[in-house]
Amino acid sequence: MEFKHQSVLLDEAISLLTENGGDRFIDGTLGGGGHTRKLLETLPECKVLGIDCDQSALEAAQENLASFGERFQGVKGRFSQMVELAREHGWEKVDGILLDLGVSSPQIDTPQRGFSFRFDAPLDMRMDRQSPITAAVLLNTLEEQKLANILFEYGEERRSRAIARAIVLRRQSRPWERTGELAELLEIVVGRQF
Repeated sequence: MEFKHQSVLLDEAISLLTENGGDRFIDGTLGGGGHTRKLLETLPECKVLGIDCDQSALEAAQENLASFGERFQGVKGRFSQMVELAREHGWEKVDGILLDLGVSSPQIDTPQRGFSFRFDAPLDMRMDRQSPITAAVLLNTLEEQKLANILFEYGEERRSRAIARAIVLRRQSRPWERTGELAELLEIVVGRQF
């Protein structure tokens, strides 16, 4: 899969990150490596440890940044593991950390990733495709209150309880499998506002 992503606020982010110079930086959400490339070009002596849990993104970034040689190290992991990953690579201190949070275009635009209701695709939604837990697994196994809490806390959905109730009721007749099924249910429960 090709992983093309346009970094948002690229110049502004790198300008703020490099205003005091520095020689070691962590890009905790590496993606395709757009921010890291600009950082390595801006500070020709710096090194960047890039972290991403999406193997496709990591591979694209490693290819994109291969010309920087040892100045760039890409590792698979989550930004929440940043301290441990940095220590594993001999980094006890850094001069800056970049986090470009969210889902990137290639993840949304690839139907089999299951992040978008624009496509009828498997209900996947995994950032780390090696994780055994898909969105379908969660919808088919979590108790109603846990589903409601997830929808409210992470999705900021006001109707989280009604949605969770409808998900649990629907799975009693057949398991959740497709994004289109979930989109249909959401349209019934919350209307076209989602």
